[in-house]
Amino acid sequence: MMWDQVAALLRSGQTEVILISPYFIPGATGMALVREHRTRGVSVRVLTNSLASMDAPLAHVGYARYRLAMLEQGVELNELRSLVDDPRPRQSAVSSGSSRASLHTKLINIDRRVLFLGSMNLEP
Repeated sequence: MMWDQVAALLRSGQTEVILISPYFIPGATGMALVREHRTRGVSVRVLTNSLASMDAPLAHVGYARYRLAMLEQGVELNELRSLVDDPRPRQSAVSSGSSRASLHTKLINIDRRVLFLGSMNLEP
């Protein structure tokens, strides 16, 4: 139910859409929105966790599948990572167990006039 309202909000963008989400997996629907925006000349900027800062590496795999396609569409992708190397080894291949430098904000900014801040992750 929430997705329809968020999609309508996203479609209202005329010049710029900024998305911030720790687990950003656009899926087919999100990629269609990206193409729609880029066709209309709307700037799309995304900030999400890098694999190094991700506490759920499997979610990063879902995002990484779309990274090249988004770049080819002209999306500005930014991935948060720690500037300080953590000498501790990862605890497992599934979860790093560390939130030392991890993004948690879920935010959408439309044309720098509409702000949506919530707890929903942008993933299927």
